[in-house]
Amino acid sequence: MIYLLESSTAVTAPIFNINNPASTGGRIDVIFRSLMASMPKEIEKRKKVNFYVILNGPPSPPLLIKFIGERFHLHFTSEKEVGLLFKDILSGKKVEGVIVEKKNFFEIVDELRKNKYIIFLLDEKGIDILKLKSKIIQAYPRAVFILGDQDGLSPEAFKFVEKIGAIKISIGPRVYLTSHCILFMNFILSKWRLL
Repeated sequence: MIYLLESSTAVTAPIFNINNPASTGGRIDVIFRSLMASMPKEIEKRKKVNFYVILNGPPSPPLLIKFIGERFHLHFTSEKEVGLLFKDILSGKKVEGVIVEKKNFFEIVDELRKNKYIIFLLDEKGIDILKLKSKIIQAYPRAVFILGDQDGLSPEAFKFVEKIGAIKISIGPRVYLTSHCILFMNFILSKWRLL
């Protein structure tokens, strides 16, 4: 299973201030919290989760970073620790369980579709997730859950996922923080014994 997050503004080089990533890194702090939320502490659950993020900020977008749960064993107690990890990754340092590629949102979604993944889009106007339980279980483990950053998906990305027929799912009528959406999804998937 994959969480795929598109960030329109997060920087693609280690140019953010570790003590103030929100205003110096194009809201890369949203990515830090989302990574922490996505990776369960329990090893068996973590093996089933992958977190992909597309960074579209300066200086050299796009950048796709994949965190492969089966091989990514780092645990974090603070956003600062995640920030230090991103400093390493964006500096070109190799990290176990992390793959960096020069791919954009459309390329990775196309690649996933060709590999028979089922694409879901988290959208407050979508179908209630509880009504899609059987569809998600059927798609698992080849399910991709797409999320946007603090501004949502870019208009181009949103039109693209609509065009390819992504299934819109809702976890509630309000707009929630990206990291909270991931925490809720992990909770639901655990309840359904998929995680």
